[in-house]
Amino acid sequence: MSESEVKSGEASATVAGLAGLVGLAGLAWLGLAGLAWLAWLAWLGLAGLAGLAWLGLAWLGLAWLGLAWLGLAWLGLAWLGLAWLGLAWLGLAWLGLAWLGLAWLGLAWLGLAWLGLAGLVWFSLAWLGLAWLGLAWLAGCWLASLKPYPYSPSESPLARCVLVEEFYFGRLASRLDSLRFFYP
Repeated sequence: MSESEVKSGEASATVAGLAGLVGLAGLAWLGLAGLAWLAWLAWLGLAGLAGLAWLGLAWLGLAWLGLAWLGLAWLGLAWLGLAWLGLAWLGLAWLGLAWLGLAWLGLAWLGLAWLGLAGLVWFSLAWLGLAWLGLAWLAGCWLASLKPYPYSPSESPLARCVLVEEFYFGRLASRLDSLRFFYP
C-alpha cells in the first residue's frame, strides 16, 4: 500500500469521526429543543383550561388525528430516505469513494435526529390529549355532583364520581331503550 493510499485512508477515518460527532451534537441539541417544546405544550394546556373546554377538546381531537397521520407519513418518508441513503452509501463505497459514503452516513444521522424530534412532539401531544381528557372527566364529575343523586355524604370524591357516572349513564341507557320502537 502506497503512502498516498495510507493518507487517504486516514483522511477518510477523520471525516467519519467528525461526521459522527456532528450527528451526536445534533441529537443532543434536538433533545433539548424537544424538552423545551414539551414545556411549552404543557403551558399551553394550562392556559387553555380558562377557555371553552368543549371547543378545546374538539379542536384537540381533530389536531391529534391530523398529527397522527402526519407522523405516519413522516415516518414512512424517513425510512424511505434512509433506505436510499444506504443504497447510495453502498454504491459509492463500491466505486472506491469512501469519504463520500461517510458523508452520506452523516446525513443519515441527521435524518434520524429529525425522526426522533418528530416522535417526541407526537408523544408530548398524546400526553397533552390524555391530560385534556382527564380534566374533562373531572369537570364532568364536578358539574354532575352539583345536581341531586343518590350517594352517601361520607363517601370519597372518587366514589361519588363513579356513582355519578353509574346514575346518569343508567338514566341515559333507559331513555335510549325506550326509543327502540323507532328501529326495526
